[in-house]
Amino acid sequence: MCRLSKLFSLTFVKFATVGFLAFLINAILLEVFALSGASDWLANKVVSVHIPFTKEVLITSAGIAAILSAEATTIINFFLQGAYAFSCAARFDRATLTRFLHFQVVSIAAIFVEGVVVDLITRLFRDTSAFRLAGLVLAILLFVVPFKWFSYRFLVWKSQQ
Repeated sequence: MCRLSKLFSLTFVKFATVGFLAFLINAILLEVFALSGASDWLANKVVSVHIPFTKEVLITSAGIAAILSAEATTIINFFLQGAYAFSCAARFDRATLTRFLHFQVVSIAAIFVEGVVVDLITRLFRDTSAFRLAGLVLAILLFVVPFKWFSYRFLVWKSQQ
């Protein structure tokens, strides 16, 4: 039991360290996508699906920016978590592609939750850097961290321990 507790704690500290770095990358990319106009273009031209019987779009440019930044961060996070938190840097072999696909599938829910929360916060208040960041922090703390910790620990990286 003590060994399990020690392993869990050390792995979680590493997971949290990589997660904090990923949060910083995510926050920066969120602003880059929001301010560059890329998310506006995607929201208006590509995914301009309207909610039936309203003039509201299904997702705003802030939500699109959050989804784009979360996906980019997920790709970076895969390599960082694998190399540092779950200690399999030397094991990048044929199974890495399969593991990466599992990682992506597990992350899809978290990516969309992040986008929806940021979208909702910016709709309720305003689409500013402060509210996008507040939505990002809220989504990550309440949904993403708990979901990803258990998913990565017990589904994606399970064979590495």
